Amino acid sequence: MYHIRTTKTASGAIAVQIVYYKNRKLIVTAHIASTHNSVELKAAKIIAQAQIEKISKQTSMFPEQSSNLISLEKCHYLGFNYQFIYEIFSQIFVHFKFHNLHSKLLTDLILMRILEPGSKLQSLTLLEEFFGIKHLRKNFYTQL
Repeated sequence: MYHIRTTKTASGAIAVQIVYYKNRKLIVTAHIASTHNSVELKAAKIIAQAQIEKISKQTSMFPEQSSNLISLEKCHYLGFNYQFIYEIFSQIFVHFKFHNLHSKLLTDLILMRILEPGSKLQSLTLLEEFFGIKHLRKNFYTQL
């Protein structure tokens, strides 16, 4: 996978290069330009990105000239919802017949420990908090 690398040269300029890693070794594929100001640097990065797209035949997910991106100042964090991942893991457990091993409590504890590693008692608390699944503490000791 190709990357754009910028590095300072001995003359004080900023070199823009196309590089990739092979066996933990940096390999420079192309030297695009040595720039001396931010305008030249931006232009060289655009040229480098175009060459990467040409070489790899894959477009960039976030092109620099794109104006379709929403700035973070306009975004509002609403929180995190584990419900989707719970449903996916439940389907995986059913597919591999893992849900038949012991009890619903055991599969819920395993799933919760995957999502949020912690103690077994903490997992019971988080199951109720995240998913509304309530397992009695006394069942925890008798079933396991």
